Amino acid sequence: MPASEGRGTSSSELNKPSPAIWKKRVAVARMEEIFSALAEDPGTETCAAMKDLVSKGSLYVKAGGSPEVRDAGLIGAAQLVEHSEIAAYRTTKTMAKRLGESRAVELLQRTFDEESAADEKLTSIAEVKSMRWRLPHKTTLLSFWP
Repeated sequence: MPASEGRGTSSSELNKPSPAIWKKRVAVARMEEIFSALAEDPGTETCAAMKDLVSKGSLYVKAGGSPEVRDAGLIGAAQLVEHSEIAAYRTTKTMAKRLGESRAVELLQRTFDEESAADEKLTSIAEVKSMRWRLPHKTTLLSFWP
């Protein structure tokens, strides 16, 4: 997500990271703390599955057609990303708990809670927006299936 997304247009505003960017930075800092405590290297490999999910969202940004369908697609794509992150944090937290890494569990739980809250926010937005959406055809629903 661009740092300027949803922000004002003054140059000072455009240079400020969005709240979502700050949350991601905090999540990364937590993971760095965990890796450091375990004396492990986190590596820099890009997750191919996540990259695919993000690219699906960008298709809706570029898509023509009804704004309602684009909005629904963007929300659905964002939720796919959130669900993937939620699953990853839940699994990692479970492993940390089994290994007795209580600090890691605490940090992972915080990030898990933030990702879950983001997913709930997206659901709320979708529910409110869906009251106004005029979807053109019921086969449009198929475009949201992964």
